[in-house]
Amino acid sequence: MNKISLIVPVYNVEKYLKKCIESILKQTYENLEILLIDDGSTDKSPKICDDYAQKDSRIKVFHKENEGLSATRNLGIKLSTGEFIAFIDSDDELSEDFCEILIKAITKQNCDVASVALTMTRENGYKIVTSNDIGEIYHNSKLHVYNKDTILKEVLLRHSFKNYICTKLYRRELFNSCLFKEKISYEDVLFTYEMTKHVNKIAYVDKVCYKYLKRKNSITATCSEKNLNDFLDVALYRYNDVLQNHSNYIVYNLYALIESIISISIKYVIAHRSYDTVATKSNHIFDIIIETMKDKKIESKLLPLLSESQKSCLYLMLYNRELFYDFLETRQRMKKKGLLCCE
Repeated sequence: MNKISLIVPVYNVEKYLKKCIESILKQTYENLEILLIDDGSTDKSPKICDDYAQKDSRIKVFHKENEGLSATRNLGIKLSTGEFIAFIDSDDELSEDFCEILIKAITKQNCDVASVALTMTRENGYKIVTSNDIGEIYHNSKLHVYNKDTILKEVLLRHSFKNYICTKLYRRELFNSCLFKEKISYEDVLFTYEMTKHVNKIAYVDKVCYKYLKRKNSITATCSEKNLNDFLDVALYRYNDVLQNHSNYIVYNLYALIESIISISIKYVIAHRSYDTVATKSNHIFDIIIETMKDKKIESKLLPLLSESQKSCLYLMLYNRELFYDFLETRQRMKKKGLLCCE
């Protein structure tokens, strides 16, 4: 029976940690190694970890100085002993069959990575999105397998296989070639792209098995200048790397760039458009999109991939960038007032 190492980075999550650990202990698949890695927490999280280690021999606790999420995950990989590895955010919860579904998919399909869907909720319990919503539009089965020829396309389009690290199970061997880049934000986007260079087959099970908590003070919710610049750097790196090595994927590559700049721009307007370096890098991306869209063949292939909201954003950014930002600001105000559903 294969062992799964569950790596749980812990940092100041005393309010949520017990629910997370309890959901792990309820797994129907029992051959687990649970690594709780305290990344220099200053609240009661370290004690909670130590208390649970006394209750279940599968739990191993490690305390270290604060180094960030990527460094903590990388340490977890080094300390783990399982044939398969999963990463769990310490404020989230798992369905009881999370591990069982993933291990069956990855072994039966002989994949390098397997993923499930998630549901994303706010602290008040309001559901924002379920990651398999768009998958239901594009697929009519519960299991989707992508081979070497289709993995990159799927990662760029993100119809089912998202960038979330926490919904996946990985073969240990993958980490001989691919680790998390440290001291940056949005390392999950970068890691998922880099991963495509080292895998031959991935599987996606269209079942919600992961409950992701979206907190106001989480790393990805923070619209700091560093976070936005990291996001832009990752988006540009991926675009240029795909352009250089997979020129036949130009439409999918452009789609991924447009999706990224819309997401970045939403955070930028939340930050009141106050970062000059972010504006400069964003303008560079706008220029790339404008130049590429001059090719009408590319435009005709791209438009069917975009949602109506994405099309509106695209034409606004092509026509007038200030109007594009104004449009995003208006949508954010409407969301806060409850006049527009969260996407």
